[in-house]
Order: sequence, then structure tokens, then C-alpha cells
Amino acid sequence: MISSWWKPFAGIALLAGAYIAGTYHPRADVASEVIKAKEAPDRESTSSAHETQTARTKINRAVGQGPGPGFKPAAPFRPGGARDWFIATTRVNHEDSITGFIQLIQNCTTLDERSAVELAEELREICKLYDDGDPTMRALFNGDDLQRRSLGATIFRLSQLNPDAAIRFLDESTGFRDREMGELYEMVFANYALMDPGLARDALARMDEGKLPEAIEGAMATLTGKDSDAAFELLSRFDQPSLDNERRKLVERIAAQDPQKAIETAGKFASAGRNPDVFASLLSTWMKKDEAAAIAWAETYRGPGEIAVKDVLIRRTAAADPKAAAVAFTELGIQTADLVNTGHVIADGLAKLDLSAAGEWVKSLPPGNGRDAAEHAMLDIWLEKDPMEASKWIREMPAGDSRDAISVSLVRAITRQNPKEALEWATSLNNPETRETLQREVIESMNQQDSGAAGEENVLPALPGR
Repeated sequence: MISSWWKPFAGIALLAGAYIAGTYHPRADVASEVIKAKEAPDRESTSSAHETQTARTKINRAVGQGPGPGFKPAAPFRPGGARDWFIATTRVNHEDSITGFIQLIQNCTTLDERSAVELAEELREICKLYDDGDPTMRALFNGDDLQRRSLGATIFRLSQLNPDAAIRFLDESTGFRDREMGELYEMVFANYALMDPGLARDALARMDEGKLPEAIEGAMATLTGKDSDAAFELLSRFDQPSLDNERRKLVERIAAQDPQKAIETAGKFASAGRNPDVFASLLSTWMKKDEAAAIAWAETYRGPGEIAVKDVLIRRTAAADPKAAAVAFTELGIQTADLVNTGHVIADGLAKLDLSAAGEWVKSLPPGNGRDAAEHAMLDIWLEKDPMEASKWIREMPAGDSRDAISVSLVRAITRQNPKEALEWATSLNNPETRETLQREVIESMNQQDSGAAGEENVLPALPGR
């Protein structure tokens, strides 16, 4: 529904909408005062300077705008008037998407709390009516999504005024997809943490487990850059594995400014039994800031996440010297089992230099995901250079998903040059859907080359549906 729209636009659009334009919602009962104030200079014969100032004061009081820069919350409609007001104002300039979006911001970002709650409730109902096919709402919002974006903007505004009220509204709402609701909780807690990290932390502690990751992501998005200590304090209260990515991002953010503090922060997470792989993220970030210092630290580091740190160093070496990286990778022994990316990177570079050496290296690796990734990377290069030779290696692989996956690439590599062998390989696949798809592809190619050379009824009479 919202699709993270508030992240790129919140700062720019809200500041522009709220502070540049000032107040957008003069109520009907002050419209006459607006006219009077504008006409006052031209009516000096019938209106005194005192009367002009009085008219302007009434406008300021009515819309909540005091003298000087900034604005105060506005109540653009009386209780019960949210729907009519929204429909009337939203249709202004709605044909122009940019103007319509600015109008949307204007309509929502100066609301007071009462107006924001009422408008959010009305928009929730409008969205439901639209989704249910209500003809009136379908005609008003013909695919422009303004009602949904307005709901997001209104909840954003409510979370600025009273984040607890915004959370209650979301808790009471139904009918949204999980992703949509997650976006809204993320948005609310981004504001909450900015306002009061302690209260935001307490509110997070009361949330259902399923809503927690997105809500914490929002809080961390604004808090990490503002106060990394407060961000750590908030995050350290939660030990769910689903929050590992937030710990990693926090350590990376700190490492970009203060690597030593990042090491301490990563150490605190690791000592509490949480993701030690944050040290690898720390190193990657630090290397962008000061590669020499980062490498010097990494080469002597011993402790939690040590293998992940070595993995970063090996991957760096692989870019310049795949053979040296291959030796270092092999020295890790069984610990290479989960180093998928590094196995792939090394094998790719090594195979481009020396296919024979790459094959011997892959054979030397212990079983695991790291070896599988290296094998596939090597075979990808081999299939480009000499698919028939590569097929000899593939034929020796044990049956299973890994062999099937690379066999698909083999079939497509040799179909035109060796269609009969391609068909034999396609028929050997374990997965029935993949097998049938590949068989048909090969037969189609054969028929295109020679319409009389491969009649499907003779080549493969057992294909389903024939």
C-alpha cells in the first residue's frame, strides 16, 4: 500500500508542505476574513489599519498560525466532516500526479490530533470501500492511489502528535496486508524514536512478535544517526534473531564514523550471544574508510566472528589473486561449508585463469555449500568454453538438485550443436516439471532445424498431454 514512500519523501515533502506553504486549510468560517485581510490595503477609505490587523489576527487564530515562521496544528473541518472535506480537497489538481502529491501533503501535514484521528478512520473506511468495489469510491479514486497515500500521510502526522494514538489506530485496523501494516508501524516508530527513545522502547516491548521487526527498523532508521548510544540501548533490549540485520546496520553506521567504538559495540552484541558476524560487516565498512588500518586489525583479530572476518579478507584477495585466495580458503577446512559467496568468487576467478587448476581445487574442498557454490561457478565458466567437456564432470556428480540445476545450463548450451545428447540430459532430470520443460525446448529446437528430423510422437511419445 505505502511501499516505503514516506522514507524518501518524508523529510522533503513534509518540510516543504508544512513550513514553506505554512497553513493550507483555512476553514469556511474564516474565508471571509481572508478576503477582508487581502482587500484591506485597497479599502483604506472604509477600513482602518486597526481593522486590517484585527482581520489578520482572526485568520491566525482560526488556522492556528502565530506570528513568525512555523505553524501550529490546524483543524480544517468540524467533527464529522472529515470525509466530505477530504473528497473535496483531494480532487483539486488530482489530474497532475506531482501537484496531486503536494496537495496530499498539504491536506494531511498540518492536522491537529482530533482531525488526524477522524481523517485516518474515514480513510480506512474509504480504502475498504474502494477495495470492495464501491462504485462511488471507484469513480473518485480511479487507480490514482491518493486515498491510500493520504492514509499513510495522515498516520505519519498522527504519529508526530501522539504516537501512542497512531499505534492504537494500527492495532485496531484490519484488512491490510502484512507488508502494508509493517510499513505503517515502521513509519510510526521512526517518529516515536525521534521524539522519545525511552517511550519508543517501552512501546516496542509491548508489541506482538510479528510486528516487531518493522517497528524496530523504523525506530532505528531515525535513532541510529541521531544517537548511536540510544540506538544500541534500544536494540540491546531485544534478542530476536529476526533483528540481526538491524544490529549489523547499527555497527556499520558506527564503523563509518568511529571504528573502535564499532568494535566495542559488535563485541557487546557477540558477548550477549547475538550475531557475531557483525564483525565482518564492521570490517567491510571500515575498509572503505581506512583500508590499511582495517586490514591490520583484521589480520590479528581473534574472537567471535573470526571466520567471517577472514572470509572478508579472502574475498578481497580473490579479486587480485584467485590462486592465493584459493589457498587461504582451503586452509579454513570444514569452516568453508557456509562461505558460499567466497567459494563462488574464487572459483569464478580461478576458472577464468586455469580450468584444470579450478577443478583440482574444487575437488579438494570438504562437502558443503561453499564447495557446491565453487563447483557451480567453475562449471558456468567451463560450459561457456567447452560444454561437452564440462558434461563429463557433471555426469560424475551425484543425482540431486545441484546436478539438476547445472544440467539445465548444460542442456541449453548444447541443444543446437548436440540435440540428441541434450535430449538425453533433459530426460535424466529428477524434477518432472523441469524435465518436461527442457524436453519440449529441445524438441522444439530440433523441429526448427529440421521439421522431419524429430517428430515428437517418435522421439518422446510419453510426454504428458500427448
